[in-house]
Amino acid sequence: NAVAQHHQGIIVIQYDAHSDIDMNHSTLPYSQLDHGNYVNNLLRNSAVHKIIQVGVRDFSLPPNLAEFPITRCRRISEVLTGVTSKKEKAYLTVDLDVFDPGHLSEVAYPIPNGLSVDSFLADCGMIAEAFQLVACDLVEYNPTETSNGQGAVFVQYVLTNLLSYLCKSHVTLP
Repeated sequence: NAVAQHHQGIIVIQYDAHSDIDMNHSTLPYSQLDHGNYVNNLLRNSAVHKIIQVGVRDFSLPPNLAEFPITRCRRISEVLTGVTSKKEKAYLTVDLDVFDPGHLSEVAYPIPNGLSVDSFLADCGMIAEAFQLVACDLVEYNPTETSNGQGAVFVQYVLTNLLSYLCKSHVTLP
């Protein structure tokens, strides 16, 4: 919400296995925000122009989804047609459960058939070309006591590349 208030008309690009639209909690105040309903709060924020959800495989959808400014796709290329300049500002949020559990299983709610890291990074390149990324976040890495460290290496790789694309989004070459 803070980023949206600073950048009016922002587009939120959400990579997640879940829609995070828990309609059972749609009337809760912001103080009761949780991982399953934060999109509800974004929908109530007039500074958010649109939400693009990528990789959602577990749907908890409101019956009147058409009323919300949400676009869903498997890959970002499906919605980038017609975007020709970096005039629109975007916030990129990545829930690590968007990845296939074969790549990263150390998340709270893994769902099969997720994205590969290569397809995600290709999407990040397209996003950095199409939008002015103003901020990003990466959530839900949940290592266990028996984790062997491979998940941490995976998350570090994703985060390093994500930050690189964030920086590239702000660089304009002559």
